[in-house]
Amino acid sequence: MINFQYKEKIEEATNLINNKKLEEAEKIIKDLIINFPNDFFLENFYGVILLNRKDFKNSEKFLKNSIKNNDKFISSYLNLGIVYYEIKKYNDAINNFSKVLELQSDHLQAVYYIALSYQSLNLQDNAITFLLKYIDLDANNINVYFKIAEIFIAKNDYKNALFFLQRGYGVDKNNFNILILLASCYEKLKDFNSSLVFYNKSLKLKQSIIVYESIARIHKELGFLDLALENYEKCLIIDPNYLPALNNIGTTYLLKKDYFEAVKYFERCLKISRSGNILANMAVAKFLVLNVKEGLNFFEKSIEAEPLAHNYEKYLFNTLYLEDFPQSNYFDLANKFRLSFNSLNICNYEIVDRKENLNIGFVSGDFYDHAVAHQISGFMRSLKNFKGIKTFAYYNNNFEDFKTKELKDAFHKFENIFNLSDSNIIKAIQDDKINILFDLSGYSYKNKLSIFLAKPAPVQISAIGFLQSTGLEEIDYILADKNVIIDESLFVEKILRMPNCWSTLDIRDINYPIKDTPYEKNKFITFGAFNNFQKLNEKTFNLWSKILKKIPNARIFFNNSSFQQKSIKDFIYVQFEKNLISKERIIIGDGGNREVYLKSFNNIDLLLDTYPYGGGTTSLEAAWMCVPILTLTGKNFVSRGATSVNAQLELDRLNSQNEDEYINKAIYFSNNLDELKKIKSHLILNREINNIFNNEIYAQDFYNLMISVWDKYLIQSVKK
Repeated sequence: MINFQYKEKIEEATNLINNKKLEEAEKIIKDLIINFPNDFFLENFYGVILLNRKDFKNSEKFLKNSIKNNDKFISSYLNLGIVYYEIKKYNDAINNFSKVLELQSDHLQAVYYIALSYQSLNLQDNAITFLLKYIDLDANNINVYFKIAEIFIAKNDYKNALFFLQRGYGVDKNNFNILILLASCYEKLKDFNSSLVFYNKSLKLKQSIIVYESIARIHKELGFLDLALENYEKCLIIDPNYLPALNNIGTTYLLKKDYFEAVKYFERCLKISRSGNILANMAVAKFLVLNVKEGLNFFEKSIEAEPLAHNYEKYLFNTLYLEDFPQSNYFDLANKFRLSFNSLNICNYEIVDRKENLNIGFVSGDFYDHAVAHQISGFMRSLKNFKGIKTFAYYNNNFEDFKTKELKDAFHKFENIFNLSDSNIIKAIQDDKINILFDLSGYSYKNKLSIFLAKPAPVQISAIGFLQSTGLEEIDYILADKNVIIDESLFVEKILRMPNCWSTLDIRDINYPIKDTPYEKNKFITFGAFNNFQKLNEKTFNLWSKILKKIPNARIFFNNSSFQQKSIKDFIYVQFEKNLISKERIIIGDGGNREVYLKSFNNIDLLLDTYPYGGGTTSLEAAWMCVPILTLTGKNFVSRGATSVNAQLELDRLNSQNEDEYINKAIYFSNNLDELKKIKSHLILNREINNIFNNEIYAQDFYNLMISVWDKYLIQSVKK
């Protein structure tokens, strides 16, 4: 093939190329082309030199000349195909590589490049066909297994990706890239044990920040937060300024409810990046350590830096803890939340009358051992027995526990939507022919308000999990009662009022004995503070300090899982010490499991409600455990949950209209223990018959209300 007249010159040029002396090699070949015109071999050789220099235009010219002078020379077609591949003319590349295969059907490089070209054209099935052809020719090229796995991963087909990665692993068990891709696929399939096995195998080959981060992510998802922190910290050993690890350590400390430690890591993050996400995380952390002024400032900066939905929803949720946040500002934020999404097509509906089942859907990320689940599980069991109605749960969370299992039985259909796109969730809801769709999350964690913007159901209602307007015109109603909403102008939604209480409590498994008031044994009154730490604020600490000052021998018992960390306990002690209340009068528990927590209501005489964000589930639990609730009644839904519970229990005298009344009532009951005992006796005698705890009655009232809502919708639809 090589002309013997220039063989030595070609060998010299090749050596120069190998030594990266391209200019000297090029000069030799140019001289040869002058001396041997129309020589296909020399034109191909020069075309390759130009290709390596990325002079694609001239390379194409010489390679075409080579083919013109010898249309059977495989190398020229191959190299011209590579030129076209490099300049992204993939169809031309495929044509030339195909010519190679016409001349030599088992040419591996041509087969591989055709696969790459099809992949670049997003013709993934064609790419897979040629990669499989390559494997038939050579089953030992690990890069081919890696490439075919990448294509399946891009199609979210992790099972097929695993199949080929395992074959690649069989070829080379010490290939780092294969190991981490295997681990990643197992992680996607939620086979976390296998994922961890392969991540750890990869670490034996190379210490990798990405691998430590991945291991930490799995432990975080599984709830092994200390192991997550340990592996995120290993990332920082490799790179002390690795932002993803710093940020994730902060969010992990939030999950551990170690809020003050979280602040420290977000401070480190902000020295590296002031992205909207980092700023929003710091804002959340500042709210959690009760520094709402700085929290608001960080939220404003977060939406200025990145006006994205997840930053708006964090901001909107945290406004619940503010007494005087202007509702006009709130509605403005809600509208910006709406606009942050690409416009979704509003769904069309086939109007049906009530001859068919009324299908009601419930969307939430809280179908586990969570306050929302404890409110709805009892009445959902009852609702399932009603004729003419079907209930559908759409669960936006990958975490499941005993309560999840219980709720799966309480609905007619239970679907996990956590890994579905918004469009697929909307399709699922439409396929289920949902008539009325409930949002149970509002702007809280793992909400799915985004899908409600497309109106996947004709009627949409906010309820139970978010005691404030969503500010979204796509939500038609909010579920309330006669006590919790007094100013309808604060709501975009129309108000649906339940005849009794806005919510209920599943009491099926709460059969713990009710003990005498602790005062009988202690000879001093014990107040309770069982709401979560974030509901506390300077105003509340001052109120409670004034009460304790007026009642020198009184104690206050804090008990909630959010009080576990020493930093939280120390913070609480300091707030009281600033008001000259000694640490000995402050008792702080850590919540414990649900049984321990509920039994601990027997350790208090009177529950002190927080303000402005009062207790919802906590108030219902206190009432069932027969503990009176002293509350400061506010103007907003979120400040009137306990007010409504007391009204239902015929205990309006425990509702206070201002701070002085709140303090005076606390003092009054501490000095009139017989009155407090009468209230407790009243609760004990009436709890079994009070509608507030009757899940069947709540279900019947709910059913009647939904029938009414749907009938109204049908009438309005006919008029249109």
